[in-house]
Amino acid sequence: MSRKYFGTDGIRGTVGEPPITPDFVLKLGWAAGRVLAAHGGSKILIGKDTRISGYMFESALEAGISAAGVDVIELGLPFTDPMADGQTIQLAGQRALESGMTLNKTLDLARAFRKDDNTTPIVLMGYYNPIYSHGVDQFLADAKAAGIDGLIVVDLPPEEDVELCIPAQAAGLNFIRLATPTTDDKRLPRVLQNTSGFVYY
Repeated sequence: MSRKYFGTDGIRGTVGEPPITPDFVLKLGWAAGRVLAAHGGSKILIGKDTRISGYMFESALEAGISAAGVDVIELGLPFTDPMADGQTIQLAGQRALESGMTLNKTLDLARAFRKDDNTTPIVLMGYYNPIYSHGVDQFLADAKAAGIDGLIVVDLPPEEDVELCIPAQAAGLNFIRLATPTTDDKRLPRVLQNTSGFVYY
């Protein structure tokens, strides 16, 4: 089964630099819904740019994303040093932080979405530093209360599972691990050892 990835930056990149207005975001939501529905298969929405992922991102979701049958929503948690990401995500993170996005505000997006949708899984993807600064136990409690279903924390390898992976699973959150074409047969079992939800490949 193929998975279709849709990122807000991808659409924004195809139309240049329009003013980010509520009307534009509503159109973005409908466009995303049409794109996803047209491609079939399993669909994942990725929200990274908090010029969109702020208060207006909720409108984009309501405007057709869930109705298009999205299987998973990946919500990006911006960080100042996204070392595992390329330029598009780095710039999206910079815009997010410059716009005042925080971990708590990111969780508020999930909480608002959950008022109308309690079934579509939401995965929070980001780096460990904001979580560590927030306090692991407090973060896990806040994420669970906000309706987050799983975490992808790209800078915590399996050797550090006691930091967040094990506590997250104990709190009822999936911990999703990344594998790549260069993950060899020796490394893969270690990667999969405490992975839950799905493997990000």
